[in-house]
Amino acid sequence: MKEKVGICIIGMNGAVSSTAIVGLELLKKGMIEKNNLISEGFINKTNRTIVPESKSGDVVSIAESLDLCKLDDFVIQGWDVNQESVYESAINNGIIKRDLIDKVKDETIAMKPWKAFTVIRGVGAKEINVINESNFMEASDKIIENINHFREVNNLKNVMLVNLHPTEKWLNLGDIHSNLNLFEDALKNNHELINDSMVYAYSALKAGAGFIEFTPTISIQIPAISNLANEEKIPICGKDGKTGQTFLKVALAHAFRARQLRIEGWFSTNLLGNRDGETLANPENLDTKVKSKSEALSKIMGYDIDSHIVNINYYPPRGDNKEAWDNIDITGFCGENMQIKINFLCKDSILAAPMVIDLVRFMDYAMKNNEFGFQPWLSMFFKHPLHDEIDYSGLSFFEQERLLTDIILNGAN
Repeated sequence: MKEKVGICIIGMNGAVSSTAIVGLELLKKGMIEKNNLISEGFINKTNRTIVPESKSGDVVSIAESLDLCKLDDFVIQGWDVNQESVYESAINNGIIKRDLIDKVKDETIAMKPWKAFTVIRGVGAKEINVINESNFMEASDKIIENINHFREVNNLKNVMLVNLHPTEKWLNLGDIHSNLNLFEDALKNNHELINDSMVYAYSALKAGAGFIEFTPTISIQIPAISNLANEEKIPICGKDGKTGQTFLKVALAHAFRARQLRIEGWFSTNLLGNRDGETLANPENLDTKVKSKSEALSKIMGYDIDSHIVNINYYPPRGDNKEAWDNIDITGFCGENMQIKINFLCKDSILAAPMVIDLVRFMDYAMKNNEFGFQPWLSMFFKHPLHDEIDYSGLSFFEQERLLTDIILNGAN
């Protein structure tokens, strides 16, 4: 029997997850184009950049160069406090057209989540599908049991956990995060400085599964967990997928820096009506996201931008159809003031879903090649790429692209 690759998703019925799962099942059947998938692209060997087609010069296939797992090789499962099937959630999330969802009804209606771990109880009428163990360590044991059973039943070589959990409140780091012994004691005592994502990350590594932190939540960057990844020789990467507004901000900021255009102020606002927007209506959760969206700009420019303002507004009528607009004030030659306006109308989950698929394929490659710990070559996927020593978040998007293309071209040689 051919070995498959497992994907375990935290927040399996969320907007990004259901979009990724339905899209993946459609891709398996050849019913949609492979749009936006970097792993299905090519590398131009002359200028070492990613290109969409094989016709432009001396190119190599990314998937073939790294011998990436095929899309058909994926088996999917996950956790969610909402016990609906992925089929029902995809319909309710309203991102993919109903006729497309129906084409993979048989596959997705059978996908129902495991009971999820959550520190917070009673956060919604449908959210009753929860692990009810007496402490966080026992909950972790249950998560590990889920992963191991999933691996055994499906004959899986590698398993990747992808964190698509709604944004969690900001937590300050304490002594319990500094080493594994203190952290494990804290798990047994339900410590207030432990969040859901930390428990899942710890469980993944103990079960020998890779971990992708796609949210802005504090998890794998704490020493107790990042050191565990190195000890167990498991790859981890994150954090916070660079999907829409921040992707444009980072790309533009590097262009402004190269042209020596001084930024005096940058005002960003978002209208978002999906579940993530609802979560961010809570000020504690919002603080985590705003920190993630705000920190990179000054680091890129090399100076503090005092008037950098980021707003996220929950606006239910918009659903997943996010609107992000930016006003940028710059100072030009002879002290002349100028402005740039950007209005990005996008579907957040449509931007994020192919990135999730790419990351699983690349992380599976890392695991097969005995790479472990943080994976800086995947920096271009994240707002705040995590690292051991070198800070890659200040690199331009295209310098981050080069980190990826260098690995791919080395694989092609």
